[in-house]
Amino acid sequence: MTTYKGRAVTDLVVVVPGIMGSRLEKDGTEVWGTTMGRLLINLLNFGRTVRSGLAIPADVVPDCPNDGVSPSGLITGLTVIPGLLTMDFYDGLRRNLRHDLELTEGQLVDFAYDWRLSCRVNGERLTTFLDAKIDKYRRQSGRKELKAILICHSMGGLVARWCVDRAAGADLVSSIVTIGTPHKGSILALDAVANGVRLPRHLGIDLTEMALSFPSLYELLPTYSCVHLDGSQRKPLTSDDVTARIAALCPAELNDVQERIGRGLKLHTDLAAAAPAQHASEYELVCFRGAEQPTPVATVLGNAGLVAVETIDGIVHGGDGVVPGDSGVPPQWSQVGAAKGAGGRHASMPNGKALREELRVTLRHTGRLMAPPIHLSMRAPAEVLAGQAFDVELRPIVGPGGRVPELNLALSVEPQESALRTTRAYHASRAGDTYRASVEGLPPGLYRLRVDRGNTRARDVDDLADGLVVYDGS
Repeated sequence: MTTYKGRAVTDLVVVVPGIMGSRLEKDGTEVWGTTMGRLLINLLNFGRTVRSGLAIPADVVPDCPNDGVSPSGLITGLTVIPGLLTMDFYDGLRRNLRHDLELTEGQLVDFAYDWRLSCRVNGERLTTFLDAKIDKYRRQSGRKELKAILICHSMGGLVARWCVDRAAGADLVSSIVTIGTPHKGSILALDAVANGVRLPRHLGIDLTEMALSFPSLYELLPTYSCVHLDGSQRKPLTSDDVTARIAALCPAELNDVQERIGRGLKLHTDLAAAAPAQHASEYELVCFRGAEQPTPVATVLGNAGLVAVETIDGIVHGGDGVVPGDSGVPPQWSQVGAAKGAGGRHASMPNGKALREELRVTLRHTGRLMAPPIHLSMRAPAEVLAGQAFDVELRPIVGPGGRVPELNLALSVEPQESALRTTRAYHASRAGDTYRASVEGLPPGLYRLRVDRGNTRARDVDDLADGLVVYDGS
């Protein structure tokens, strides 16, 4: 039925989170989730706790370690593996879906999963999960034709594609919506393999052995030509000379790095091989990508090691801060422009105002109810020393020849786990084509940086947020 609100959504709606987006328990004790943020006030304790809880032992089958770790739900706050990635909560996304799509009780469900494991494993588990959930939903509604709409953030999109294209889930799914999914990988995963995972960078607690024990990390490696090797033209990771150099750089004590890289890249090869069959199926694939945030898109590999850069052939390419814009669509899509734009940073993208409106338009097949907000790019540190002041730079996104608008922007520094108990607000002053907020030194802990308009009468801007770890240098 179609009304002025658009077509009614009758399918089951399933939220599939990204890497680090599910809480994990080990033998009944949480080893990943919001409580982990409390330990960031003391990085040594944080490192010791997550390493013992999450690392997959080298002497087990990594895809099925049977180490007592299991998912217990979606994360409910800001979480971070320092030096690797930040992930924000999904409460806003779930609340918006329930309200905007007018979902009934039981029509919105979450698929929590062990994000350390391969997308192959979790894709198979998603098929099993959907089979049970949809059977129950069909029996309750009395409608045997109903399927599932998968709303996927980050790596969750790869899990969903494996479920549908390779794990017999096609008959259960009507649509896959991916939000910031690294369909062609992310440079941050390559940087982790080559340079390790530490906070502060190259100096602090070492989480490399833990991160590189996850099969999922290798499945996030870039599949496109992204490595300038000794001044040569860009080469892909499938080049033997490139993987040999990456393996030689890898700081982890692993003797099979090249094999792990190969297994990770093969996930994408297998998905691409299934692409022709996808066109014969009935499910729709909708991709939302970021293209406006400063994002590593390539690397230079030479005597100085591997260095991530934000340019390809001298041209700056954006993304969502984690996933390059061109990587936000599957390789079988000939036109990157076929994707839908989504403002914001990778971690908080699912909660953005612009994305919320586009999801409603896409899933209900209706018109827009609000004028699009101004999109901003943000350049801010992911980590900073306690007591050290820093700047956050904001740049309005305008079209070719467009004028930078006058905006009233405010930066909020929201303590998640810190001795600081109240949010601090800072005005962003204009400096040419950019706006800049200067933040005074903070005590150690985990913070959310959030940008919004300065008052309710100011011009609206899209939600923009990211995480910040403040560490004690002692």
